[in-house]
Amino acid sequence: MGKIIKGIVLLNNLYLTKLLNLSNVEIIGNYRCENNQLTSLEGAPKTVRGEFHCYNNNLTSLEGAPEQVSDFFCTNNNLISLKGAPKDVDDIFDCCYNYLTNLEGAPNDMNSFHCYHNELTSLKGAPKNTKRSFYCNNNHLPNLRGAPKTVGGSFCCYDNPLTSLIGIPKSIYRNFVISESLKDRFTEKYIRSLSNINEDVIYYDSKYYNQYEDGNDYEDIWGDDDDVWDDDDDE
Repeated sequence: MGKIIKGIVLLNNLYLTKLLNLSNVEIIGNYRCENNQLTSLEGAPKTVRGEFHCYNNNLTSLEGAPEQVSDFFCTNNNLISLKGAPKDVDDIFDCCYNYLTNLEGAPNDMNSFHCYHNELTSLKGAPKNTKRSFYCNNNHLPNLRGAPKTVGGSFCCYDNPLTSLIGIPKSIYRNFVISESLKDRFTEKYIRSLSNINEDVIYYDSKYYNQYEDGNDYEDIWGDDDDVWDDDDDE
């Protein structure tokens, strides 16, 4: 039986090129190895009952990542694949600002999924459902094939060159957010004929990010305050 560490493991900002071998250790708390020079997650603990932060490294793969985490943040790396990603994520999975072209290898179930600012041309591999929001904005998606079937928060797909809404989730509990420039192509009536959207269809212009069409604050688009995490929580 492996060892257990209770508390926060801080290995961030140390210029590390490889991790200490904690692969047989369970962390009950957060594990932070962001802002290093890591090219691999080999040696990471297999279970982290808290947040796992590995953003701002040089990772091209998630091989070696924990199998089970509460939250997983791997933004700002050089990822071209999600192979090796945790299979069990309780809350947030965030893989933004990488070079992914699809989502194969992603976890199957979590609360919120963030994959904006990648090179996605397909949502193949996305989770089948999310309990809260799904963000795939700022990619190269021509359609929404592979998107979750149900989204328990908002679904954001603006700043994509969409020519079709094939694959749009069947049920969206909060808002559907699409580019303002596509308003004539995809009317609200047409969008609602494809998906059961509980709240608003929002046509969003990222050039004017402080407000959207009806004058509400930008943050109101997302509707999931719990999705926001504080980078300074463990400092």
